[in-house]
Amino acid sequence: MIGIVLGDITQLKVDSIVTSADESLMGGGGVDKAVHRAAGPGLLQECVKIGICNPGEAVITNGHWLEVKKIIHTVGTVWEDGGFGEEVVLRSCYRASLELAREHELDHIAFPCIAAGVYDFPGDFRMTK
Repeated sequence: MIGIVLGDITQLKVDSIVTSADESLMGGGGVDKAVHRAAGPGLLQECVKIGICNPGEAVITNGHWLEVKKIIHTVGTVWEDGGFGEEVVLRSCYRASLELAREHELDHIAFPCIAAGVYDFPGDFRMTK
């Protein structure tokens, strides 16, 4: 089942939340900053050990102070004009996140709109496939 919820992703009681991270995984801004703040300092320590995550990829950490089992971090790409492979990267973000959820047997996953904030993906963007 798929549902849409308007609210604070850090307050959801699901198996896992996905955060739209930057490559450094340091909780830079937007949703990722809110996730890091709510999860506590242990999340940053775990992210430092992971290192980087490339655009279109995803990594997984523990939930720390959040009421989730795991946090999936995925890195989108900055929207240019749609001609630089942005759709391929965005599609890969969702796919990689879902693959990690399946590998870790996480059934209830909450996604924000990946790359829709500072990465500027347009709100009316529709994937072609």
